[in-house]
Amino acid sequence: MSSLRVTLGGQTQRREGSFWLDFFNFRRTTAVAGWRFDGLVVVRGEQVVFRNFGGEARIDRTDRQVNPLGPLQRAGDAIGAKVLN
Repeated sequence: MSSLRVTLGGQTQRREGSFWLDFFNFRRTTAVAGWRFDGLVVVRGEQVVFRNFGGEARIDRTDRQVNPLGPLQRAGDAIGAKVLN
């Protein structure tokens, strides 16, 4: 018995919003668009035993990241991790 798994897709990411807020890491907004296909075929001998497919025909989302401390956010996260451990 053998199986074939296929994953295809394409995505584009585009930054939006203020250059300065993004550059200093206060606020980052990214628009993501694209598509994704997943397929699975299981074959025993010369006969297909199982097939399944899915995915997303249209990916259209916006990712937002907000850091109130801006460029100091990572330092605050690192100090917090050391204090808690």
